[in-house]
Amino acid sequence: LLRVTNALNYTYIIRSNGVTVKDDHLLPGSVFDGYIPGFDLNVQPSRRKISANWDGFGLPASALSQAAVEGNQGYQAKDSNTADQTIAQEIMYYEVAVGTDRRFQKTRDNIVPFTNVGLNKSVTFYDLNLASGIAMYYFTVRAYSISYSIATVTSNGFHVGYDGGVEGGSIIMGDFINNDTYVDIQFEGFTSKLEIMMYYVGLSNNTGAEGTDCKL
Repeated sequence: LLRVTNALNYTYIIRSNGVTVKDDHLLPGSVFDGYIPGFDLNVQPSRRKISANWDGFGLPASALSQAAVEGNQGYQAKDSNTADQTIAQEIMYYEVAVGTDRRFQKTRDNIVPFTNVGLNKSVTFYDLNLASGIAMYYFTVRAYSISYSIATVTSNGFHVGYDGGVEGGSIIMGDFINNDTYVDIQFEGFTSKLEIMMYYVGLSNNTGAEGTDCKL
């Protein structure tokens, strides 16, 4: 209610149309170490650059699914399938941190403090000096809903290995193929100091296509 009194001491009372209060906790999502959307890496190659991605915060179970690529279990969230999502579950922004121990609050962000990344669902931190070998590091994502509910999820951890990525090989394919129903693609010579987790193969008529999205 709002009570207003004017200079002549006339008083008016105005009422709002009402509000309902609901304790609606934000649904947690999943956090993955590494730059491949929906896949978790146990080792990241660089001591100076690390990445993470996440999804599923505020989404109902019907919008989540598991995916397997050549035996590697992955995770997908269908943002379009949000019919059961309440308005209070919509995400306002994310904060991301890196730490050395996910059990304690003060060690969840002792490497990189919590950083606001807006509505991005991935992040890469640069210019670090992490320890190779047995040292374990963790990403922690803190999601804020539009109703200011908070969900905090920490990754399962990762080690850092050698600086340097995969050395490119070659694609064995002719300039022309004799059918329009399938394409036989062979490749060889891709090497890495770390075990190669998977290969992505994409087909595009866009000469600028790159990365692992392959939507073109």
